[in-house]
This record gives sequence, C-alpha cells and structure tokens, in this order.
Amino acid sequence: MIKPYPFLSCHGRLKFMACKKTCKKYIAINSDSTHARYAIGQKRCGTCEIFLVWDHDNNCPCCGHKLRIKPKNARLKRQYNKILKQKQQQEQLERSKDQSTFQINWI
Repeated sequence: MIKPYPFLSCHGRLKFMACKKTCKKYIAINSDSTHARYAIGQKRCGTCEIFLVWDHDNNCPCCGHKLRIKPKNARLKRQYNKILKQKQQQEQLERSKDQSTFQINWI
C-alpha cells in the first residue's frame, strides 16, 4: 500500500509524496547505532521510513523527498560529530604521511 504524505508546493498547492517501493533496491544494511549509520554515509528517507545507500544527491530516488543526512537528537549529533572529527584527523594524518614519503623520494 502506498502511503501519501501531503506537502505544500512552491505555488501553495497541496501535493502528495508517496513511496513507490523503488527505494528497496538501495536499502542500507543495519548498523548497531543510528549516529554510526549517518557517519558511514547512509541517509534516511522520512517518507519511505528507511535508511538508504544513495550517493547521487540528497533526494530519495523513490519519492523525491529530501533525505536526512545527520541525526536529529542532540546526543546522537555529538557522537556523530565526534566520529566525523576522528575520520578527518585520520585522513589528515594519512595525507601528511604521504607527503613526507613523497618528499623523501625526491631527496
């Protein structure tokens, strides 16, 4: 059964967004925690009520609804930001190692 969700269009008319079940092809594998799902790149569609692995844009491939890419809860946001910060530090460390190796090879 398709569940319609009303929303206002840019012209002020009431339209309906519905899950067409085509998003099932992109359904994400369960993770042990919600903030980790967002940190590994999964996105949530509120209309279809599932997590997706969708890298093309921030709209659901099924209903066109904007996908959530960050947690709503403040505690989960802190944990999510902590994970992202750790990832950035690790990437920065790897880049600095690569640059130092490149410089040694030139000498």
